Amino acid sequence: FFDTCQHLCPRKMVLFLCPCPLRNRTPQVTVRGSALSSKPAKASVVADASVSRAEEFRKNGGVLYIPNFLSEEAFQRVREGVDAVKDEMKTEPFSGRAGVALPDDHQVTGHFRDKEIANRVAAVTGLKSLHPSEFPIEARKYTPGSWMQWHSDIVLMHPPQLELVYTTHNDSDSHTVFRDTAGVTHKVRTEPNSVLVVLADGAPHMVSMTNTGERRIVKAVLAQGDNPSCDRWQYKRSADYAKNFGSSS
Repeated sequence: FFDTCQHLCPRKMVLFLCPCPLRNRTPQVTVRGSALSSKPAKASVVADASVSRAEEFRKNGGVLYIPNFLSEEAFQRVREGVDAVKDEMKTEPFSGRAGVALPDDHQVTGHFRDKEIANRVAAVTGLKSLHPSEFPIEARKYTPGSWMQWHSDIVLMHPPQLELVYTTHNDSDSHTVFRDTAGVTHKVRTEPNSVLVVLADGAPHMVSMTNTGERRIVKAVLAQGDNPSCDRWQYKRSADYAKNFGSSS
């Protein structure tokens, strides 16, 4: 997708736009029941979609909690993939969170770049067109002392991207908190095999301090529309940070 880039004028700040790197290839999949490998089994989504859920997404300011998101088989494989890299995660000094970017050939990456995932999220949220993006997929963990401050996600693409926060393990006392369009605050305990869908520049949200236990998640990004453009500087800045999570650079 090649949109003409805009430029910075000395008198007027104009956003740089560039081609958004979407995958247009068939994701790597294997037959169900195959041995654990770098290629995932097909990510079967079992969440229900309905008009009421789309309305809930809108009223929440672009936030939707979906339990039982993957099939049991897919959930187990993603959980195994995250558990395998938990000791490789680097800690972010300010928040105490730890994370690591996953390579393109990782079994978890394959699951969340499956177009079936994007199609199901599109159906549930009422958004017409969603696609897997090339933005780095991350595994993260929240351990005692870690948290995330109030914020709205930075817009990396136009239309704004969706972030998927998929929980693989949670025996912590932490909650995800968000504020809807009416100003009402909601508190969610994200269960294993659930996904929290968050629209960029949407509802303010945070993660409360973890005092006991641990929560492990996968973060993935979906692009909207058939021809999205990227905020080139912000996209690169955020992608570089994801790849070097926990570093001071």
